[in-house]
Amino acid sequence: MRLFFFITIIFLVVSCDNEEDIPVTVVEIKTKSNQELYHYLGNLPVEGGYSITRQARSHLMSEILYDGVRGGLFFVYIPKKDFKGLDIVEITWRISPGNQDYSKSLTVLRITVE
Repeated sequence: MRLFFFITIIFLVVSCDNEEDIPVTVVEIKTKSNQELYHYLGNLPVEGGYSITRQARSHLMSEILYDGVRGGLFFVYIPKKDFKGLDIVEITWRISPGNQDYSKSLTVLRITVE
C-alpha cells in the first residue's frame, strides 16, 4: 500500500509540471554610461499585455512606456550613475490578435553599458 501511495505521489508531482515551452527572443543592446536608452518593442497588443518579470539590477529607470507620437511600446532604461557592465531585463508577453487566443513569449534584453 505504501509503495502504491509513493508511486502515485511521484506521478502527480511529475505530471503537474507547469513549465511552458514559450518562444524566447534575446536582444543584445549596447549603450553608453549615464545615457538614456530607448528600445522599440512593438505595437500595443490588441488584447493581453506585458510585464517586466526580471528587472535590471543597476538602473535608475527601467520601464515599458507607450509613446503615442512614435507609435508603439518602448523599453526605457537609464543606468545608475557611472555604472558599466551587463544588465539583463526579461519581459513576458501575453498577447492576442483580438480573438482571445493568447500566446505567451519572452523577450530578454541584454544591455551592455560601456
